[in-house]
Amino acid sequence: MILKTIVNWMKTDQSSTLCQLGGAGVGKTMLAWLLYSQAARFSYQVGGYFFCKHNDERKNNPRNIVSTLASQLASQFPVFLEHLVALKTDYDEKLAVNPDLIPLLDNSESFKLLIVDGLHKIKLSIDKTLLLIIDALDECGKQGDLNRQYLLTTIGEDCKNLPSNIRLFVTSRPESDIVSILEKIDTKELSTSDYFNLLDIKIFVGEMLRCLDFDSKNQRHLSFINKIVDASEGVFVFAALACKEIAEVFVQKDLTPDHEEVDGLIERLVQDGGGLDGIYQPLFQRVYDGAT
Repeated sequence: MILKTIVNWMKTDQSSTLCQLGGAGVGKTMLAWLLYSQAARFSYQVGGYFFCKHNDERKNNPRNIVSTLASQLASQFPVFLEHLVALKTDYDEKLAVNPDLIPLLDNSESFKLLIVDGLHKIKLSIDKTLLLIIDALDECGKQGDLNRQYLLTTIGEDCKNLPSNIRLFVTSRPESDIVSILEKIDTKELSTSDYFNLLDIKIFVGEMLRCLDFDSKNQRHLSFINKIVDASEGVFVFAALACKEIAEVFVQKDLTPDHEEVDGLIERLVQDGGGLDGIYQPLFQRVYDGAT
């Protein structure tokens, strides 16, 4: 349901940039991945994507967002490649005169110069929509970093005026610097208790368990699905890990949904409560014997 809401945003005359905020584990990255993977189904084109990751040097540097998106766009649109070549030529000429000139990717306006200005040169037919995706922006750089601040400022200011059929979708945790700068654009917060969030989790669990022959029209099977959804407390990661564990046990023991062991398996997964506590408490207890 949330996915369809975002697809509808892409096809209307609303703001060109949407920032989806949400806490840990609510499914922001899954939402970004679905937007990437379902492009053909919903008839739009992904021009570029970047999935940030705090513990990966290749994926936690704002410079790499710019260079990656630029490379992806240049590989699809010759006019964008020409834009980059012209920028590089102009930069090299200035560098010959001033050897101390800062690199293009370190320029405070690098995202605007390389990405935004280049996007304005791409001509798409009126029925085409081009989407850029940046996931987990909060994991790129640290609060106070200049490059992160430059990137946020460009997204908040210059990306508001992208061509009408070019869209930028960003996900992030609601960190203070991100919220304060991006409040100028269309921002939505994904709450764990949101009705559509819970509905999406139910659809996800139903689809995952359907691969194990669970039938959502079967009342007993449906009760298993509902227990997992309720225990998730709206945290997508809990539902995903629960489905993964069920699948592993089914394979190991060659179970079917109607096997008597399934009741105990489901109860064990949900008995200690769900959400983030349900994910991490068992892990802590294994590592720190007897921990509360």
